[in-house]
Amino acid sequence: MSRIETGPLRFGKDWTGVFIRGDNAVSMAADLEVLNDILGQDNFYQLKLREIINLFTSCVEGKEGVVIQCITDFTHSMEKK
Repeated sequence: MSRIETGPLRFGKDWTGVFIRGDNAVSMAADLEVLNDILGQDNFYQLKLREIINLFTSCVEGKEGVVIQCITDFTHSMEKK
């Protein structure tokens, strides 16, 4: 079984979503932290970035309050549009 890479991902006939591998997510969160610091406090965009940062760092194993969705297996196929 090959691993799922960061990018568009669809489960069966469900909507296509975007999967971000944990190592990519943590790296992106660190970059967004820098941008968030630049925006300063009490800024609407700073609050929205915090939500994204929290989502990206939710992949860190053992993070309190995080529920991880799990699948047992997947069928890997590529569909080029």
